Amino acid sequence: MIEKELQKLGLSQKETKVYLAALELGAKSAQEIARRANINRVTCYIMLENLMERGLMSQIEGEKGRIFAAESPEKLLHYIDNRERELKEQKSYVKNILPQLLAIFNVAGDKPKVKYFEGLEGVRMLQKMAIESDTKHIDEIVSLDHAFKHFEPHAFDDYRESLIKKQVTGRHILTTKKYTLDYVPKGFDQYHEVRILPHEKFQFAGEIAVFDRFASISSFYVDPVCIVIEHPAVVDILKNWFNLAWEGALKYKVDKK
Repeated sequence: MIEKELQKLGLSQKETKVYLAALELGAKSAQEIARRANINRVTCYIMLENLMERGLMSQIEGEKGRIFAAESPEKLLHYIDNRERELKEQKSYVKNILPQLLAIFNVAGDKPKVKYFEGLEGVRMLQKMAIESDTKHIDEIVSLDHAFKHFEPHAFDDYRESLIKKQVTGRHILTTKKYTLDYVPKGFDQYHEVRILPHEKFQFAGEIAVFDRFASISSFYVDPVCIVIEHPAVVDILKNWFNLAWEGALKYKVDKK
């Protein structure tokens, strides 16, 4: 337990073993400390040097070579104080160079950001992006039957509840053999419109969703995979494409059950 706590302070696993062995043994040679820490002598020397740099070990020249001793555990507080000072200095350095870094970033800012997700966890990551980005509207075209081959209809109830709570609006074009919205929570249809395309005419196993700041393309052919693209021009293109599909879906009459 104490090893894990020391590692939380920034010590490596081997540094922790050497430090604890030295605390227990007192002033000893590197060979004796290595034996107690159960690591080889060469590695032990490296760990001892690291610990001395951190102010947690000291050494003296003995008759038979160097002797190492752990400093008082109270030195750990000094070590933390030093780290805090270093972090403040590093933060100051970052603030100084941040304008230059942002200038470089903005030059390349027109490049789309692309992310790749897989499986159920990938879908949840996409949904998390939608919620955390404060999306106000979603346009989606999806093959409902293919989606439900991989996911239970109620697998994403928490996501739909979040959309309702945030009053996110949406337009959904579904291809399905049997239309039903029994799986959506109460209040969902207050903010979301649905249009149906006949499954036999539009057969594809996937989903395209357009959010405020990014868009996603998913495939349900084998294992679910999803590509997310963050780029204003791409989002605008897909929004206009969806508007065409939304108007075109009006010509199809599918019974809603």
